[in-house]
Order: sequence, then structure tokens, then C-alpha cells
Amino acid sequence: MENSRKGSTHPIGRCIFVFAGATSYTFDHFIREGDDIEWKRQKGPDFASRLQGYLNVLGPNPRQRWVPAEGKDRDRGEWKVDLTDICFPVRRAVLLRSWFGLVAEHKNDRLEMDASLLAALLEVDQYQHGARSMERIVTRIKAGPKPYSRSSLPPDDLLGLDVSLEDFREILSRSRDFETAAEKLAPSIHGFYLDLSHKEHWRLPYDMPYDQLPAPVKADNIAAARRIPWILGLAGLYLIQVPEPQEPQETKAIQAIIESNLAMLAEEEHDLWKAAKEQDGWKPGTPRSDANKFHDCLAKYADLDAKDQKKDRDAVSHYPAIAARAGCHIVRRLPRGPSLRA
Repeated sequence: MENSRKGSTHPIGRCIFVFAGATSYTFDHFIREGDDIEWKRQKGPDFASRLQGYLNVLGPNPRQRWVPAEGKDRDRGEWKVDLTDICFPVRRAVLLRSWFGLVAEHKNDRLEMDASLLAALLEVDQYQHGARSMERIVTRIKAGPKPYSRSSLPPDDLLGLDVSLEDFREILSRSRDFETAAEKLAPSIHGFYLDLSHKEHWRLPYDMPYDQLPAPVKADNIAAARRIPWILGLAGLYLIQVPEPQEPQETKAIQAIIESNLAMLAEEEHDLWKAAKEQDGWKPGTPRSDANKFHDCLAKYADLDAKDQKKDRDAVSHYPAIAARAGCHIVRRLPRGPSLRA
């Protein structure tokens, strides 16, 4: 490295240069900016030619691509969101798990967070200042109690510095819109399991109409209803309530998406059920005892026997039918307005 003022050279050996972008998102755009005279005067092209390689490190926001202006101003242009970057929620999830300490010996631990809050953190359009904005919000949430909830978010005037309040609040409200309809869907869930138990010839502990169920069992069905939007979201699906019947072709497409993701969705359903039971004081035990809060299925999904795994797969596979029994539809694209109108 040459000191231009004194004409001396300082050897630095093999090294890695890290550019924390302020003017360019990518190396390609960085060197293309070198068309101006100042870049050449500072030997920018010579510097770029000596690099052995480069890596564009993506942050929590969707990747940007440079779109040159048309005509005579092609040296000008603007950055636009690259719609092919569908992995930015995964990058955000990796950051979240790191910030919450879910690494090393805790790498398999579940993040104890309200599903709607987690969805907002993963899906919001953009963090105003990239990872810095995301970390600022997470730091505030971490100061709150577990399970982490929206009550730990910073006030709107501070939250608005880092994200679009309208976008963030809209995602938060999805599950809230659904809360008022969960009780309507719960009888459909119980009815599904009741029919399935008769068909598969296995004993359902509460073989009775929904309105005759004990209060704790009704609560379990309501909790199962509340899980559905989150589980569907993992496959890019949404639950809505509209009066119009769904087109058969769309119903078929929805079923195909669920079936292609069935193993993942069934495992998530079981994991959420297991976490809720454990939080309510249930423990693994055989035989099942509601009085003592022992359950023989309180194990990892992979450790369940084939029959019990099939129960979870059957439940998820029949989400369209369960939703239809309650006057709801599963869709691939969320219409404008609330995700579910009660």
C-alpha cells in the first residue's frame, strides 16, 4: 500500500477488505461507479484488478439490484428490490436466533415469541437501516418477559424510525383479526377429529359434541384454531373468511401446496401443540391421564410412532375441509384488508 504524500510503500500482506456499503450494495456496482475521472485518478480500476475474489454479504432486507436509466443518462439509475430474493426472511431468522442466544448448545431450542410478532419481524417490507434497525427493535423486545410479545415493542414514534409502522402493524394484526373467529373454527376442528377417530377406529377421549366438551378441552381446540394461520403461513398460505365459494381449481392448487409441505407443517403443528401443553404443566407419561396432566405424545415429532405422526399429518392435510366447515377459505394471496373478517 502506497502513501501518496510521502511516496512510501507499506506492505500489508494477504488480507480481506470489508466494505460496509454506504454507496453501493454490490461489488459490481462499486466498480462500475469507477467510470468517473476521480475513481480513475485514485487508481480504483487498478485496485479492483488486484482482488482475488469478492462476496456480496446480504443483510436482513431484500436484495437490491441496480437499474440504469434509459437513453443518454444510462450512467444514472436507481436501486430496486430484487423480487427473486425470496430468502431474506431466512436471513432474518438466522439473525434473530443469534441475537436471542439460540446457538451452540441452544441451537435446537424454540424461540418463545408470539407468532404474530415473529411474523412481523420476518415479513416486514424493509428495515430502514438494515441490520442496525432490526437489532435495535430486537434489543427492546429482549428486555421484556418470555414468551416475548408485542407488548415489549418500542412505542410507535421509535418503532417508526426503523420500519414502516403501517406495514409492521398490518402484519401484527393478521392473527388479531383471526382471534375473534377462532371459537367459530374450534368446533370444526373437534368435529374433524371426531369423524377421523370413528373412521380410523381409535379412541377419542372426548367422543361427544363440541358443546358438551369440558372447558379445558374446548380451550385446546381454540388453541389449535389459532395455530392454523401460522402453520399455513409457512407454506405461503392464508386463511380468510369470505361469503363466495372457492373455485375448484384453486382448492385443488391449495391442497397440492399443503401436500408438498406436509411433513414440515405436521411437525410444526405437533411442536406448537407440545409447547402449549408443556407451558400448561403437562408432562410425558403413559398411559395418558388428564387428571395428572400426563400425555403419551409429549415427545419430538420424529420420536412419535407412525400412528401418532399420521394424526398430525391428517389434521394439516384436512385444513381446507376444516376451514370450509367454518365458512373459511385458504388462499395463496392475501386480499386487501383484514386476513379474516369475523
